[in-house]
Amino acid sequence: MPPMTNPLAAHIQTIKRRLLIIAATVLVFLMVAFAFSAEMVAWLNRPFPNPLVFYGPTEALFASIKVSFLAAVLASLPVVFYQLWKFVQPALLPKEQRWGIPILALAGVLFALGLLFCNLVILPLVIDFFVSFGMDRDITPELSVGTYIDFNVKFLLTFGCAFELPLVLTILARVGVVTAGQLSHYRKHAI
Repeated sequence: MPPMTNPLAAHIQTIKRRLLIIAATVLVFLMVAFAFSAEMVAWLNRPFPNPLVFYGPTEALFASIKVSFLAAVLASLPVVFYQLWKFVQPALLPKEQRWGIPILALAGVLFALGLLFCNLVILPLVIDFFVSFGMDRDITPELSVGTYIDFNVKFLLTFGCAFELPLVLTILARVGVVTAGQLSHYRKHAI
């Protein structure tokens, strides 16, 4: 195969290769995580004292797949960050490259902190509030595993991403997209 002379084709090949590496990594972790899906569902069920039920024949399977996929994506984040870094690195100046690894490491730490905060603080409060709200109206809580896992995964991912906001704002300020004055002026809107 002759070497590519088209830079766009070379970039597309590089992206394709890096995405295939990421997909393969996620797939391997998904298979490993699926073996522990029952334990992960039980762990997510901690804030809700009642056993979860399922209403459709595939609901329990898909709930296990969802929680396994979340675990696989989280376990794959170092590979994802590394592949992202290796793709972006050639376009950066040496001064910019020095900041790449610390920023990606900080992004991972912030995401993990968001997940921990959500799982240990927010989810128990939210689930208790919603369940007690229904029980105050003489409605017996019987949560389906599919709905419950969807609820948990959405909250976890939202908080993981929300904890990235300080890093994103710092980068945008360093690049000059936002200023301290703009952030101060729109503080009320953000809150």
